[in-house]
Amino acid sequence: MTTKEISLKVWEENRIIILANKGETDSRCIKVSFTDEDDDDLDLSGKSVTFYALKPDGTQVFNNCEVDTQENTATLIITSQILSSVGILECEFQIFDADSNLLKANGIKILVSSKGDFLEAVESTSEYNALIEAMNKANGFSNSIGNLLDLSTENKTSIISAINEVNGKTIPFSQGGNGSSTPTAVMTRTYLDVMRAYQIFISLIDGAIGTLNLTLDYSNFGKIEVYYKTHDGKFSSRMFWPQYSNNVVLDLVTFNEYYTTCKLYSANLTFSGSTATLSDTLVTDVKSSGNTLDRQTSYGIKIHRIVGYKY
Repeated sequence: MTTKEISLKVWEENRIIILANKGETDSRCIKVSFTDEDDDDLDLSGKSVTFYALKPDGTQVFNNCEVDTQENTATLIITSQILSSVGILECEFQIFDADSNLLKANGIKILVSSKGDFLEAVESTSEYNALIEAMNKANGFSNSIGNLLDLSTENKTSIISAINEVNGKTIPFSQGGNGSSTPTAVMTRTYLDVMRAYQIFISLIDGAIGTLNLTLDYSNFGKIEVYYKTHDGKFSSRMFWPQYSNNVVLDLVTFNEYYTTCKLYSANLTFSGSTATLSDTLVTDVKSSGNTLDRQTSYGIKIHRIVGYKY
């Protein structure tokens, strides 16, 4: 096991690249601290940290980090799922406090290479790690049942009768079940608060404007998150719930301390079926000498990717 320590700024752009190899299993750790605008470590007391990554094959993977409130660090174990696809992973850390307020730190990439990987391929799904955790809990429950002779089956010599009784038991949520003798995947995922992510649009390099073709109808999802950037490379994201609206406002403020100016970007993204249309970007230049207003039609805000979530 080897550990790499990094620091991510939450108010500035980060550019960190980490190298790893396909086929490695739980052998690398990233120990990350987060700094504010004064370069002080962010206090992680009462907070949880989750790692998200978009893999080269288009799927997402997420893992919980171990938080050390004494050092104010979060440690991620790089699993085989994270390294299952060769290429560059776009990564971010999400920090939740006790009130479910969310702070994101991104600008980190993992470069996965493959030189003689002889391991069998692992199925690449966003829910793999959560599923393994639930299965481990279920195995722990079955091991605690005890002696088969203590079961209430009529025929103590019949292992089949004993197994049937075990199968008919209600496994509680706390032990990996879903509180039902007839479980369903939806019930378990709902309890575990696991939502499956579908990437329905991507333009990682240049970004896109105008009418975007989605891979799935937007109304199929419980919530949608839009990742976007300005023409000068500043990133942000917005989330909305399709059951309440088909429109989301994308805005971003950038600063230039040298010229004592800032720019206010704003555009609307409207969804209809399997398309999403981005309106012209309204850019307000705020300067020390006064305000000017300029409507941009060829650039401004561009769409980076769109992710839909549903149970």
